[in-house]
Amino acid sequence: MSRILSIALVLLLAIAAYFAFGFFQAGNVYAFFPSTQSGEGPFAFSFNGIPLRVESDSTDSACLPTHTITLEGEDPVVLASGFFGGSLISATVCDLDADGQLELALVSRSCGSGGYLELLLWEREGEAWSELIRGPLPGKNGVGYRGYGEITFGPTNILHRYPLYADGDSNVSSTGGERLVEYHLFENSLLEFASIENRTKSKD
Repeated sequence: MSRILSIALVLLLAIAAYFAFGFFQAGNVYAFFPSTQSGEGPFAFSFNGIPLRVESDSTDSACLPTHTITLEGEDPVVLASGFFGGSLISATVCDLDADGQLELALVSRSCGSGGYLELLLWEREGEAWSELIRGPLPGKNGVGYRGYGEITFGPTNILHRYPLYADGDSNVSSTGGERLVEYHLFENSLLEFASIENRTKSKD
């Protein structure tokens, strides 16, 4: 009976650690589960137990707002208009390279008719932010890509899902199906790990 209670206690502590810190820790190895918030913000997270806030200001430009990142106890970091993409659509706290140093991932969508996505990925190193990625994902070079879609995050991967446009398709009216591209972060670069296409069959 006491053994069962001990096991139950360990499980409860593990669950409590997950909700408090976002990961299960075992020595130097852990699996971090990303925390994502979507919409226009502001976004609020617990970043290693410290309150983190991300907000945008579109007063001067609806298409190129300024973004402010504030980690409690430090001066806010202001991203000037035009520094990064367009309107913010999501923010994620993650650890894609599983090195124990958390990252902040921001995804923006351009105001143009293509609705192109951009990613800003910062990693926290000690008491400073280090920029790892800024700009469109490599998928923008893929055949049939004209924007839109979504970017989501797994424990160690980034998924970019977007519609495929066939020759003759008008904007926002894709008929070519869908492509899902998976990326992994390696030495501060995104490497394409897998690509899956679900092509729409043409009507004869």
